[in-house]
Parts: sequence; structure tokens; C-alpha cells
Amino acid sequence: MTASKNPAEQALVPGSLFLKQPALQLIYDTAPIGLAFLSPDCRYLHINQHLTEICGISVEGHLGRTVRECVPALADSVEAIVHSIMTTGEPVTGVEVAGQRPSENEHRAWITYWHPLRNARGAIVGVNVAAEEITQRKQAEATLRESEQQFHSLSDSIPQLVWMADHAGRIFWFNRRWYEYTGEARTEGAVQDWLPLLDPTLLPQVSQEWAEALRDSTPLELELRLRSHTGAYHPFLTRAIPLRDACSTVYRWIGTHIEISEQKRREEHIRFIVAELSHRTKNLLAVVMAVARQTAQYASDVNQYQECFIGRLQALAFCHDLLVKDQWQGASLHDLVMSQMRPFSETNSGRIDAAGPPDRS
Repeated sequence: MTASKNPAEQALVPGSLFLKQPALQLIYDTAPIGLAFLSPDCRYLHINQHLTEICGISVEGHLGRTVRECVPALADSVEAIVHSIMTTGEPVTGVEVAGQRPSENEHRAWITYWHPLRNARGAIVGVNVAAEEITQRKQAEATLRESEQQFHSLSDSIPQLVWMADHAGRIFWFNRRWYEYTGEARTEGAVQDWLPLLDPTLLPQVSQEWAEALRDSTPLELELRLRSHTGAYHPFLTRAIPLRDACSTVYRWIGTHIEISEQKRREEHIRFIVAELSHRTKNLLAVVMAVARQTAQYASDVNQYQECFIGRLQALAFCHDLLVKDQWQGASLHDLVMSQMRPFSETNSGRIDAAGPPDRS
């Protein structure tokens, strides 16, 4: 006569649970994650197809064999986890496992969860294991880290001030140029902001516009003045752009501050030139009007008026050429007199001559 096994002993026989619980077999067969049941000495009593992908051994090749026999590279870690559960009775969760199948070059990763299985008397008879493959997620995270590193490197190499913030506008990163301009210390984890560096007269308006951009998830663009490490305020063109995920939800903001001091100086110089040109044009028109009146006063007829007026305008043009040639710094009296007389026949006949020491007053 053969003695029957108790439920605890039956649980330690590979496949015995599935014989009595077809639903359990169905779960193992259809689950989208890896499942296994280990004995206290780390033997595979049950395992599904998904979990066998870690080492490439079939389901049948696992049953009854130890973890060390199937995946020796993971044996130390698995045995330590099982020992901890058998000793404390507490589950172990969130353990990442990385591996590479002998027939593949790709590294793969799983996140695993380990829970004790107890019998009717509360004794632990084995460990249930669930493993979810996270290879693609890890690859995506690595790609994201690489992309962010490239972005940081690029941002550190440009002269603009650049920062990154979360969806609520809380800044968590500044580029190197920011610290050079502001003189602030680079402190990991410290909460920093660009608003305190604003010209106080602009703070209320800019704070309101920034709050509206955050609320409406719309880009922000404005000109403002930021305090440098010397205490001086310089003009900047500031832009803050929201980044959106696949669902169009804002998950991050990127801000840039482009110093426009030189642009402002050029604009001021252009305004000065335009004003000076207007002033000189008015003066020139006044001179032309005076020449016209003076010529008309002494001309006996239209032909004489036309001849004299054109001559005087030519003389005025020659004087203007002298000033332009000397960059409006002045001209010698001799050159001015000769330019004025050039249109008239007197200079050619020798009736008028200009001589004397240089005078540029």
C-alpha cells in the first residue's frame, strides 16, 4: 500500500497544482507576464512560457531543476531573495533582473515580484514569482537620458540662458551660462527661479503673464531686464515653450533668455541716425530756400536766375562732398572757397584766388 501525500507535499511535486487547479494552468498559459513557483530550495515546480525567455530553456527543461542549473548567472540573487522570504515571511518586490540569452546579443531586463505561498497551517511551502519584461522601457529610458545629455551639452555651449521646468513651471535645471551670468551657485536639488532676478518694476506684469501662460499652456515671449552678478540689469528677449506628450498634455517647459543689449544699442544708433538725417535734411532745405531767395533778388530774368541758382546748388553739393569725404569732421577754408567758386567762370579766368595758411576752424 502506498501512503498518500499531504497537500504541502503535493505542492512540491512539479505540475501537481495544475492537476487539481486547471484554472491555475490557464492563468500560467495566458498571462502576459512571466510566472513561476519555486520550492524552498529554489527548484522550478511551475513556470510559464514567458518566463522561460530569460534563459531560452523550455518549460519542461525547467521543472524539477534548480535556478542555479538553469540560470547560473542569477542564482546568487534568486537564492538570497528566496532565503529572505523563507526567513522573514515578507514578500520582495520591484527587483530588476537583467540577462542575455546564449543565442542572442541583446541585453534584456525584467522587474520581478516575489511572494510566499503558505499552506493551511501557515507554513511557507514555496515562492510565487512574477516577472514583467521592461527591456523596451529601459531602452526608452536610456535613449531619453542620452537625448537629455545631448541637450544639456548643447545648451551649455551656447551664449543664451536656458532652463527647464516641470509642467507647473518649477525649474529643475539651468545651463552653465545661467550660473555664469547670475553668479549663483549650482546646487543639486535646490529650487531656483528666474523671476527674482527681474527688474522690480517689471515683476508684477511679467509674473502675471507667466502665470497666464502656465494656466493656458501657451508659449510666452516678452522683453525684460535681468540682474547680472555685477548687479546691473541687462535687456533680454525671453521665451518659454511648453513641451507636450502624445496626448497633448504639457509635461515640461523650456525657457531661453537671449541678451539683446547689442541689438538695443544698434536700434538706438539707428534712431539717432534717422533723427540726425532729418535734422540735416531740414537744414539743407533751409539753405536751398535761402539760396533761391537770394538768387531771385538779384536775377534780372529767368535765364539768369536759372543759371545762377544751378551754379550755387552745384557749389553747395561740392561743399557737401567735402564734408562727406572728411566724415563730417570739417574741411579747410581753401577747399571750401574753391568748391564754392568752381561752378563760376571767375575761377577759370584767374580773377579769384584763395591762398593762406591752413585753417580748419
